[in-house]
Amino acid sequence: VSSNENFTGEKSMKEIKKSAQMAEKDTELRRRNINSAASKIDNIPSKNVSVDTLASDDADPQAKAKAVK
Repeated sequence: VSSNENFTGEKSMKEIKKSAQMAEKDTELRRRNINSAASKIDNIPSKNVSVDTLASDDADPQAKAKAVK
């Protein structure tokens, strides 16, 4: 094994470790973003519209539009 090959091997190990650390940080960032989005979804108030309002033919069209949103 030449000293050049050995140096290349050490360098690639450092690069592998660095890319692994970067991937770990990226994963952590994505996890935080997902948790943040999930908590925002949990905080959306439900609109409590009955199924009858949606199914009724003579229901107020605006009520139906709001219910669907």
